[in-house]
Amino acid sequence: MAENSEKNECRKGWTGRGFVFRLVISCLILGFAVSGAILLGSAKAPEQKMGTPQIIPTVQIEEIFEQKDGLTFKIDGTVVPFREVPIASEVSGKIAFLSPQCRVGRYVQKGEVLMKMDPTDYELELAQAQQEVIQAARSVEELAVNITNARAELEIAQKQQEVQQREVQRVRGLAENGAISQTELDSTLLTALEKRDAVQTLMNQIRTYETQRERLVASRTLAEVQVRKAKVNLERCTILAPLDGVVVELQVEEDKFVQRGESLVSIHDTSRLEVQCSLYMKHVEWLWSTRAGEEVPGGKDVRNYYQFRPTPVTIVYRLGNTEYAWKGTLEYLDGPGLDARTRMLPCRVVVQDPLDVQAIQTGDEGFQATPSLLPGMFVEVRVHVVPRCTLLNMSEMAILPGGTVWKVVDGRMKRVQITTAQSENGRVLVYAKPGVMEAGDRVIVSPLASPLEDAQVEVVQ
Repeated sequence: MAENSEKNECRKGWTGRGFVFRLVISCLILGFAVSGAILLGSAKAPEQKMGTPQIIPTVQIEEIFEQKDGLTFKIDGTVVPFREVPIASEVSGKIAFLSPQCRVGRYVQKGEVLMKMDPTDYELELAQAQQEVIQAARSVEELAVNITNARAELEIAQKQQEVQQREVQRVRGLAENGAISQTELDSTLLTALEKRDAVQTLMNQIRTYETQRERLVASRTLAEVQVRKAKVNLERCTILAPLDGVVVELQVEEDKFVQRGESLVSIHDTSRLEVQCSLYMKHVEWLWSTRAGEEVPGGKDVRNYYQFRPTPVTIVYRLGNTEYAWKGTLEYLDGPGLDARTRMLPCRVVVQDPLDVQAIQTGDEGFQATPSLLPGMFVEVRVHVVPRCTLLNMSEMAILPGGTVWKVVDGRMKRVQITTAQSENGRVLVYAKPGVMEAGDRVIVSPLASPLEDAQVEVVQ
């Protein structure tokens, strides 16, 4: 019991000392906190440093200018024949001669003999027609002699009639005086009637001769027509090349009998060629004639809304290291409208002289050919136009993605959006916009890290 009492007293003593110790520690922590707050509150604020000077970026600029001499755009094309002329037989007969030049791929000149047909039948027809003309001419001559003779006889008969009329007058006077009988008077009157009948008969005969002459003259004319026809058929037995060109198809051979109208040979005209190509609508806009809205007497010319003025172009064909050029003209549309598949406008370029070729670029001076423009060639068509809209020329370095251009106005950057017309060889043609992008504006061509609208810049010359 005594031991337990001592243990309880000891616990009570340690408990009192622990409370005092925790109280002292808490007071010390609180004192340190208050002291730190006082020290921090009484500390001086650090001196404020001077502001950093603003950095002005340095840029390079270019002054854009108006493209007054137009632009040149390139499209692909295919050379096609200007026309293909099929030659058919105009007479029937056997082919007696076929020229060695009348073969597929051979070049023929206008007027050159291609083939000949057997002319025997047509020579006989010509001889027969000539004889018919001679016979008709002889008949006309004979009839002319008959008419001359009949007119001479008529003249004699008319004189006899006049004499007989005077005799009738004399006999009638005698009969009235009773010098002759009525029988003698009647005999004289009867003779006068016979003379009158003879005159009338000759006049009727002459009119008949005149009618016969018209018929014989018509027969002679018909015989002369038959002669001309026989001569034409005889000439048609010789088939001549109607134009300069290349034989592309031959349907007959020597000794073959052909009928009239049967196809013989086909020739491509090489005196001029055409290039078939297609235009985008922006090209058509450049090419569209200013005449489309012009007035003509009596109203507008509707044709100008479906065509444009002939535009000179250059046809280029590359062979090895050499480019060959021909002059052509973009003249007309090749169809009623846009192609439904490509949404492009077909058109035709006419090359008036396919042999007028010029080498515009030669990589090997040791070898240079002189090719001719041939159907089927794939060529490049270079079209030079001066569109109605104003175009500006600038460096492609000035254009950022999305068609953004930064220009410098009074030392500050201005952002504008442009529309590109054409880009080639590091230069870009854009459409001018009044008040936005015009000739004389200065645009930034140097790289920009973080461009800002209305930011101040320093220009480097």
